[in-house]
Amino acid sequence: YRVSNNVTNLQSLNVSTYVGKILTDDDASEISKSLDEQIKMVTAILDRKLIDMQTLFEIGRELNSTLDVNNLLQIIIFTLMGQFQASDVAILMINNNNAEIVGSNGFKGMEAFSVSQELLDVLSEKDSAVEISALQDFNSEYCYLEQFGVVLLIPMKGKDNITGFIILGKRMSGQGYNDEEKKFTHIMASLAAISLENARLFDELDKKYSELSTLYEVSKVINTTD
Repeated sequence: YRVSNNVTNLQSLNVSTYVGKILTDDDASEISKSLDEQIKMVTAILDRKLIDMQTLFEIGRELNSTLDVNNLLQIIIFTLMGQFQASDVAILMINNNNAEIVGSNGFKGMEAFSVSQELLDVLSEKDSAVEISALQDFNSEYCYLEQFGVVLLIPMKGKDNITGFIILGKRMSGQGYNDEEKKFTHIMASLAAISLENARLFDELDKKYSELSTLYEVSKVINTTD
């Protein structure tokens, strides 16, 4: 950006050197054009990153506003649908090496399926979403997901291991998911994992509280009757 502010000055110079060469007006014009293109490209990337950061901030705020699992699932699903114009989105949680669907839009007919520990170990090392085509070494899981049109698999990491993953189908535009979008979905999946884990813990505490309250009421009845 600092260089770009001086680009116009190059064109007014009669004599200047650039990598050992005397600049002509055509040279200066070409440099100016090249710099402008680079600046526009960088600006577009930064603008995209800013929008993504703002979106993640809003998502984080929404996820932190509720401990209701169903509400959390809807926030995650509809955010991804809106962000990427994907009609098929599903959230799966891992339970005893089974991937169980806890929320979805689309992927009609998909049911719980077995997931190998080897695949979970591979996913736990990823810091980005994974294209389904990269999982062909895990034939059983790959074949099952591929038949439903799954394109992207996004690991949801807990404190110690993979708690589940989000899957996305094709975009309505037909475009693929670029690297920046894969990283965006991975960050969002991390936020989702934390929120869902907090909701699960709250639900367990709420059940324990209800049980203790019931026991307390029962004990009062027992202590006041023959």
